[in-house]
Amino acid sequence: MPRIVRQCLCVAASKQNITCVLLCLTLVGPAFAAGGFTLTDFANTSNDGDVNGDTPPRAWQPWTFAPVERTTEYRVVKDASAGKPVLRARAQAAGSALRRDLPSSVQGYQNLRWRWKIEQPLANADITLKAQDDAVARILVIYAYDPARLSFAQRARYALARAIYGEWPPHAILNYVWARQQHKGSVIANPVSDRAQVIVIEDAQSPAGVWREQPRNVAADYRKVFGEAPPPIAAIAVMTDTDVTRETATAWYTDLVLTP
Repeated sequence: MPRIVRQCLCVAASKQNITCVLLCLTLVGPAFAAGGFTLTDFANTSNDGDVNGDTPPRAWQPWTFAPVERTTEYRVVKDASAGKPVLRARAQAAGSALRRDLPSSVQGYQNLRWRWKIEQPLANADITLKAQDDAVARILVIYAYDPARLSFAQRARYALARAIYGEWPPHAILNYVWARQQHKGSVIANPVSDRAQVIVIEDAQSPAGVWREQPRNVAADYRKVFGEAPPPIAAIAVMTDTDVTRETATAWYTDLVLTP
C-alpha cells in the first residue's frame, strides 16, 4: 500500500472517524483492491472500453523488439464470457509486447495469477528454435538489472546495451508460455538469451476458446529455473507474437493480479 495511504489511514484510525477512513480508502483505487495489485483494471478505460494498439490501456506501454517491423495490436474490448473489459492481442506476422512497470509499493509481492484464452494454437511455432520462436500467448515477469549479480564481462555487455537502447536490459525474464510443441511443465532456455527462461503452462491439449486460470508463485519458479533468489520485479508484460512463423494469432488476457 502506498505510504500516503498508510499515513492517511493511521490519522483516520486515531480520530475513530469512519467517514475519514472511507475517504482514505478511496485513495487506494481499484489497482489495490482485494489485497493485491490488479494490472488489468480496464473498468475506467477511455473510449468506452476500446483502445487501439497505438494508444495502450492506462499504465501500459508498448514494448518493441528490433528488427521486428510489425507490432501486435493490443485492444481493450468487452468480452461477454468474462463479464468485463479484457485485453485482446492480435498478431498478423507481428511481434511486440505490452508492458506495465510496477510501483515500489508492490515489491515483495511474489504470487501472480491471471486468466487467458486463445482463438487457436499456432501451427508452426516451436519455442526451442530461434527460427520458430513464436507463441500465441505469453506472460513475462521482468526482473530489474542487478549489477552485483553479474561478472565484469556481463556488466560490460549490459552497459553497452544501455548505451544503445537508453535503458538497462532486464536482469532476467520468466516467460510463461502457451506452447504447441512442448508439454506443460517443460522448462526451456530462450533460444535468444539464457537470461530468459521459458516455462510451458499450457500446451496443445489445453482447449482453445475457453478462459484458463493460472496461479504462479513466481519467486519459487525463479529459484527453480535460475538457481538463485530473485531480484526485484521491474515489470509485467503480455505478449502474442507471430513475427517469425508469419501466422495470425489472437489471445485475450484478464484478471492479472500480483499478490503478497
